[in-house]
Amino acid sequence: MRKDDSYAKYHAMQSILFTVALVVISFLFVIVGMVLGLIPFLGKMIGFILAIAQVIVNLLVFLAWLFLMWKAFTGEKYRLPIVGEQAEKMASKA
Repeated sequence: MRKDDSYAKYHAMQSILFTVALVVISFLFVIVGMVLGLIPFLGKMIGFILAIAQVIVNLLVFLAWLFLMWKAFTGEKYRLPIVGEQAEKMASKA
């Protein structure tokens, strides 16, 4: 692969930023679940709801990942709402 391929740089940077954002969100789910899990009864219910929410978020992330791979494969430069702009800036600098 060529080092000056802006298309590949953009998609790689967007993927990296998307993954970092997902790791932070996942970490927050765990921390909030642990803290709220300390509350008797109510905390267990909230923790259970957060666990289900995390499963749903993980499924949506997997579907987004497949969608983004398809867009990159077909040659379309798809921009995610939050990380896409940042990826564009970072890819143009590199």
